[in-house]
Amino acid sequence: MAIAKKVSQVADRELQADIQNNIRVYLLHHRLEPQEEGPPKRFTRTLRHDLYLIPNPNFRNALTWLLCGQHDYALEMLRWSSATRRHRIPRERRLCRFCTMHVESPEHASLQCMLDRETVEWRQELREAMHKERNWDIPVSLSSEEALD
Repeated sequence: MAIAKKVSQVADRELQADIQNNIRVYLLHHRLEPQEEGPPKRFTRTLRHDLYLIPNPNFRNALTWLLCGQHDYALEMLRWSSATRRHRIPRERRLCRFCTMHVESPEHASLQCMLDRETVEWRQELREAMHKERNWDIPVSLSSEEALD
């Protein structure tokens, strides 16, 4: 086996282990990429299919930051102590600023919370646009906690 290929395999294996063991990038855990033919496969290093669909580079960057756990939702913001908060807040207490019933995570804020009218309207516009432009249906069931478990 060529040394470059072996180095690449070892690097992929180590990187995948780092991803799987890092709670901040949980949205990337066990992530699969669709294939032209056959079932989806796991690729550690690749340009993700969903990024191809986003023509605006700023939006692509925003999605990448979100997937890597760099966002302003309570899930991350309350993980760390700050000048006004000496201790980190336990995960179960990092509640949504709108409903105050569930942990404020990207998936809760984007797909589940029903108490921010602007987000709910945006979510419906997204469903309609995805259906019109790609003939994809985003199930309304994504608005429930059970859909993401």
